[in-house]
Amino acid sequence: MLPLFTTYLIDLDGVVYRGEEIVPGAHEFIDWLNTNQKKYLFLTNNSFASESQVLTKLARLGITVSSSHVLGAGQAAVQNIARRFPGGNVYVVGEQPLLALVRPRSRLWRDGGGDRSGQQHTSRGGGQTTADTPAGGYAPARQQTGRERDDRR
Repeated sequence: MLPLFTTYLIDLDGVVYRGEEIVPGAHEFIDWLNTNQKKYLFLTNNSFASESQVLTKLARLGITVSSSHVLGAGQAAVQNIARRFPGGNVYVVGEQPLLALVRPRSRLWRDGGGDRSGQQHTSRGGGQTTADTPAGGYAPARQQTGRERDDRR
C-alpha cells in the first residue's frame, strides 16, 4: 500500500465511517496497518463524543483498537493548553465530554460551593456557563492581562 510511511493520521468522520456505516476498504486498511506494524492515530473533530464513545462506535463497526489510537479535538485542545499554559485558568463553553476532559486539569473548576467561577450551569442553548455570567451569554472565568499572555508564550 504505502510502505514508505511509518505513521498515519486518519480522520474518522467521513473517512473511516459515515454515520453508522463503515467506509468500504476501511477494515482492510486498518488490518494492513496492524499487519505491517505501522503507527496510527484516528482523529475526530467531534467534541460531543468522549474517547470511550468513539472506541465503542469503532468496535460496533468491527474495528477494535485501544485508546492510544484515538485522539479527539477536545483531547488535543486540552493537552495543548496544558502544555502551553501550565496552571492556566480554563473556561469551557461546550458539552459534557469536553467538560470532563478539562475538569481534572483545571485548578479553577469546582462542582459547586466556594469559587463561583467554576460552577457549571446549562444555558438555553445547552452550553455550559458560569454562575456569574449574564443570562444567555458566556464569559471567561478570568481575563488574562497582555503581560500574562506574553509570559505564557
